[in-house]
Amino acid sequence: GVAGYAILIEGRVKEKSALDSHNLTTNDIYERLLNRGFTEDNIYYFNFDDSQDGVDGKPAKDEILSTITEMADSMNESPAPLYIILVGYGDKENFFIYPNTLKPGDLADALSNLESQLNSNAAEKPIVVVLGANRSGSFINALSKSGSKRVIIASSDTEEVAYKGPLPP
Repeated sequence: GVAGYAILIEGRVKEKSALDSHNLTTNDIYERLLNRGFTEDNIYYFNFDDSQDGVDGKPAKDEILSTITEMADSMNESPAPLYIILVGYGDKENFFIYPNTLKPGDLADALSNLESQLNSNAAEKPIVVVLGANRSGSFINALSKSGSKRVIIASSDTEEVAYKGPLPP
């Protein structure tokens, strides 16, 4: 069996502020996924520094959304949970992947598109969306879907600024 599938996304704003911190966090999450039994093949890692281990490409809106939708093939073949983890800057109903922005509706459409392709076994597995960004609570309503196996975790409320982890000394 498969431990799970993950799509890991590092966000960024134009000024690249806090990018070092977000890079550290996403790399840490990547390592933790591997330690939990995920394989490199089952982790799609979008990071602005694509020279790093495990990174599949730089974050781009269309690629991220199509990667979510295309998870159906893998999930149908070997059903397992899917984790979509976003780390970076957000604002109300925006997750920044300079020069683009992911909006709750974009993610909700991609998730619905994915779910519509899942066979009955794959459809039983949870899809966990973890939003590590300011005001990420503003995504919860759009991403929640009654009767689905979605779990939505936001690091902050709709009006709240998230805590950004420090860099190592």
